[in-house]
Amino acid sequence: MMNIEHLKIFITSADFGSFSAAARHLSKGTTTVAVTVGKLEDYLGCTLFDRSGGKANLTEEGKKLYDMAQQVCWQATRLENSISRMTTQQESQITIGLDGIVPISFIQPFIDNIETESQLEISLIRASAKRLLHQLETGDIDAAIIVADAFNTSGTEFYHIANLDLTTVCSPDSYLTDEDVVSLEALTLYRQIMTEDQVTNVSLSSQHTVSSDVWVVERCDEQIRLVEQDLGWAILPKQSAKVFLEAGSIVEFHNAVECVPTSIPLELRVQPSFKRGPVMQSLLDGLCKEAKGQIHG
Repeated sequence: MMNIEHLKIFITSADFGSFSAAARHLSKGTTTVAVTVGKLEDYLGCTLFDRSGGKANLTEEGKKLYDMAQQVCWQATRLENSISRMTTQQESQITIGLDGIVPISFIQPFIDNIETESQLEISLIRASAKRLLHQLETGDIDAAIIVADAFNTSGTEFYHIANLDLTTVCSPDSYLTDEDVVSLEALTLYRQIMTEDQVTNVSLSSQHTVSSDVWVVERCDEQIRLVEQDLGWAILPKQSAKVFLEAGSIVEFHNAVECVPTSIPLELRVQPSFKRGPVMQSLLDGLCKEAKGQIHG
């Protein structure tokens, strides 16, 4: 009788080209592997390996079975994962929203770790904090990571997860680079590129709006593109600006604007009634642990 274990041994033997190598990889005896393959051949009534020359090379029949066996084992793995999620109440799908300021690089390590451990694909969407909070309330997303706003009255539950360090940047060709320290009076004369969240977040808007001429874009990466073209200057998270600063397409400049904060707090938002499964709880624990490390480190 043929089972999934027989197919896995067959696939491994084909991948490694010998029964002894497959046995070492599977932590089994060489005899066990050889006997299992022999029983599979007897059951199917065909020879799967050409054993001449000291190696186990697939025959034509073996090559046909190899492709089918891989599909069967893949489907079996999916079934096992689905059953595991049902018995552990693991989420079947998670969607997380990031506002236009939050760098994807901030959340990516946590997502990669969860996907590796749970084999669950997580969806990320970008939108303004206002839109994300609405989607959170309607159940279209499971969580939102946004810049904190003391004036936000949303009924969602929130957790402080990080402080994003900020920097002021401009194009290498900008006149702002001519001064060692740019005064407030001088900075107000140059166009400022802001994200929608910097403008609509009451806390940020009151501190980040410096220039009299402001262009508003949706996300931080759009800010950077306009700054690169010397169409204005911007206040960015250092994490977002790092690659472009290293490439020299944008540069930092010093300013004498004391009211502009050097960092901004990030929050993870969820619905109070949201039932957290293992994956969401793991994400929450990881992000909150990161926040404690930033506060006390």
